[in-house]
Amino acid sequence: MLSKTILSGASFFKNLPWLEIAWVATLVSLIFLYFEPELSRWWFSPTQGRVGIAYLDEDFADSCMAEPYVVSLPTSYYQQTNWPLLVFLHGSGERGNDSKRPYEIAERLAGSYAGEMPAVIIVPQCRRSHYRWQANDIRRLITIANRDYDIDPNRTYLIGFSMGAYGTWGAAAANPDLFAAIVPMAGGGDCESATELAAVPTWAFHGEKDEVVPVTETTGMIDAIRAEGGSARLTLYPKMKHFVFHRAIETPELWDWLFEQSLEYRQIPSSITPNSNKYQK
Repeated sequence: MLSKTILSGASFFKNLPWLEIAWVATLVSLIFLYFEPELSRWWFSPTQGRVGIAYLDEDFADSCMAEPYVVSLPTSYYQQTNWPLLVFLHGSGERGNDSKRPYEIAERLAGSYAGEMPAVIIVPQCRRSHYRWQANDIRRLITIANRDYDIDPNRTYLIGFSMGAYGTWGAAAANPDLFAAIVPMAGGGDCESATELAAVPTWAFHGEKDEVVPVTETTGMIDAIRAEGGSARLTLYPKMKHFVFHRAIETPELWDWLFEQSLEYRQIPSSITPNSNKYQK
């Protein structure tokens, strides 16, 4: 009786092939849904000539950074070695866990250099539950980047806008031995860290009519660094308010200056304690 029922069912499906097709399609859909996270990560993973998404491991679960972060590799990434690393820290308005704004920022940075940006670009995203970037987390991210990509450890550059500029100042003060140069835009830091920052090549940007972060936040830092013997650069835009990011990265001289900087060609003053945690606030 059972065998007759099975044969009857098989005959039924044989006579209605569209049901078989539907069953196969359903099975394929279920398999796809099961493996979709892995497939998605593979499809959007960074590759040369394209902005992609990478993911931090569980060790970063308690960090200021969201799990996904954006990576842009040059078109000729696999044709040479020891690429400069450019890390960008966004402002408070871009916090989250979706990578949408960091993705747009990476694309904008990649296209801001004449021809193509000759560097690996990384744009992490700060979690909404955190209010600022943490110096130690930034250093850990750079360690991951050096592990996963072909990076020149003497040419790591940190750029930050607004909240990201505060993070840039703080990370450089805590790790003056790590960054070949920094570019803080429209954000300040702790003037007491000027001794540590004096050895770090710096070019800061700010709008004089900034109503979000007073321009004195940047000029105070520059004055303090120069008082310690540093030669930090400063560009002020007399008619601009807070959003100077797009204007600053369109400055050709900035990139020429930035990529000339290397830890290989400078010495950290003896007064600086490498890897200090003093400014990790």
